[in-house]
Amino acid sequence: MSTGIATAQGQVRPIGIFPSAELPSRYGFSVEGLGDLDGDGFSEVLVGAPESPGTQSLGTWVGRAVVIAGRDGHRLFDVEGVQDQARFGLSVCALGDVDADGVPDFAIGAPHENLNGYRSGAVHVYSGKTFAKIRSVAGSASDYMGVSLANAHDVDGDGVDDFVAGGHGGAVQNQGVALLWSGKTGTLIHRFVGTNAHDFFGHAVEAGADLDGDGTPDILVGIPDEDTMGSNAGRVEAFSGKTFQRLWFAHGDVTTDNFGHSIGIVGDIDKDGTADIVVGAPQFTPTSLGSGFLRILSGKTGQSLRRWTGGAVGDWFSEPVEGIGDWNADGTPDILVGSSRASHGGLTACGRVDVLSGLDGSILQSWFGSAAGSNYGFAARPAFDFDGNGKPDFVVGAPGHNGNRGLVEIETKVAPELTIGFNEAAIVTPNTVPMQLEVDTQFAGQLYLALGSASGRAPGLSLGSILLPLNVDAYTTALLSAPNTFVQNGLGIVPQDGKISMSFGLAPGFSTSLAGIRLEHATLLIDTSTLQFTHGSNAVTLRLVQ
Repeated sequence: MSTGIATAQGQVRPIGIFPSAELPSRYGFSVEGLGDLDGDGFSEVLVGAPESPGTQSLGTWVGRAVVIAGRDGHRLFDVEGVQDQARFGLSVCALGDVDADGVPDFAIGAPHENLNGYRSGAVHVYSGKTFAKIRSVAGSASDYMGVSLANAHDVDGDGVDDFVAGGHGGAVQNQGVALLWSGKTGTLIHRFVGTNAHDFFGHAVEAGADLDGDGTPDILVGIPDEDTMGSNAGRVEAFSGKTFQRLWFAHGDVTTDNFGHSIGIVGDIDKDGTADIVVGAPQFTPTSLGSGFLRILSGKTGQSLRRWTGGAVGDWFSEPVEGIGDWNADGTPDILVGSSRASHGGLTACGRVDVLSGLDGSILQSWFGSAAGSNYGFAARPAFDFDGNGKPDFVVGAPGHNGNRGLVEIETKVAPELTIGFNEAAIVTPNTVPMQLEVDTQFAGQLYLALGSASGRAPGLSLGSILLPLNVDAYTTALLSAPNTFVQNGLGIVPQDGKISMSFGLAPGFSTSLAGIRLEHATLLIDTSTLQFTHGSNAVTLRLVQ
């Protein structure tokens, strides 16, 4: 069954845009939602940039990883690799609270790091509370461990999440490995090893669901170049987390399917009480007009439940695939799918992401990259509630954006009325930060006014029945006195379509002592015929930087 290429709903504006200026970087090659690390009610995201040269003159492709704050988009944590060609940040993973300090932690893979011999690969675990390194673990020489990472939940029964790290090396060239590690102690629990050279066992790993009903989370390993059904047809294997024995396996269809290049856990599609699995087959080098496909497998048996194909040859449909929960509230879990080489609106390889119905594969919602060559959708993961509005969001990487500098966007199901293009405004060399307001057309003809605060959103400003999420302070007064100074087009009449473009920008000459200040903005609507306040928008945050 084909998903087709139609979009069920127009593209929703992102709620966060975070570009990288570093070249090369491939920022957004890996992404992960972390939950709320700093206790401010906004979830954070983790982003890998494995081709970053870093700042220590170590060489090329040192790599870095960044934690972005949901509150205002600033970098809570920025860490670099420690050697030339380490490719630190090629994989990233949210963990549970491995150090028992009440805050979830996270892991970063560096598959080319020589921590335990040449190209052993390494995984570094960091505190989500202090960002101090908790520990590092390494594969054996030539394992390239850290190509992939997954939270395995508590396999060993000690009450702490464990994790699995894949590597496409091993004792035999590209045979592949998957190493299961204790999150509590860093002890190696089990080493899974591929069967044949060049199969790339471990290129993808997933874990955490109890597939065999024995009370222990199990392990899934992708083998995208396995050859049983033809050269590089691919295969996925499920292993018991208790006995480490293989539970089941599933193959790709034909040569160069690359089945198993991506794996996700999607929830219980077939209603048998066991979570099911989605597997990607992006068909990188199709031999017969392949456009990529995904298959949903029974988590209990490995049997195929659904098979859906992409819309165009060479789109890399199904790289990646992820569970996204029940997006359309029909009682069936849905699927998040990337097609990072897809083109749209004349933009070649801008990339796309779709949410597909787990029931019938129909496209529920689509998003597209903003520039040719962005490869938007190369990585995508749920991001919890990034903007603190009580609704789930997801993070998407576009590592090819702006000549491989890279870009990350935070997407949501229904955009708030007021969105911001990105979350930093420069003081020394002022930049323009776009803001977009979209209100219901019933407000056409009314006056809109952009207001701001430098002292937060709560308790807010009460205006009759309207609570505007801004605290009144000197910045509020400044915008009232000169509404088009800091926020250009911040005062006007709502047009017939309800869409208004505004922007924030500082004039040259402001003191750099302002760096770090958070500015909140929201808009107020006024019926000029009655002089009544009629509506207040949500607030957005930007941060002043030098």
